[in-house]
Amino acid sequence: MKVTFPCLAALGLPFLVAGCHSRPSLGQPEAAFVITVRNQGPDIHQLEVDYPNASFGRDAVASGASFNYPPKLIGSGPVKVTFNDSAGKSHTATGPTVQEGMHKNLVISIGEDESIIFQELPLPTP
Repeated sequence: MKVTFPCLAALGLPFLVAGCHSRPSLGQPEAAFVITVRNQGPDIHQLEVDYPNASFGRDAVASGASFNYPPKLIGSGPVKVTFNDSAGKSHTATGPTVQEGMHKNLVISIGEDESIIFQELPLPTP
């Protein structure tokens, strides 16, 4: 049996179409709410971010480092941040109230004096 190029192309087309995605998210839905933590001060330790019905954290965040976390919001309530500075002193701040269904980026900036600033930004459009 002889297989021609049009037959091979017809067999391969469904696989090519199935692999196409319109976003660079590899088929994963993009987060509707993202928390960005930026440490603009000295190294911090035992960072914990509490939000409605859950929390996340890091053992350490180096000076100048930042990271994003896409929490799944269930319910509504305030965001609370707690961390220890290099001397072991605890710092805590309560930020804005967030709610299920929000489409924002909440930026938590930790300053050189260990101050905590919350800023709500719209998510970038794809």
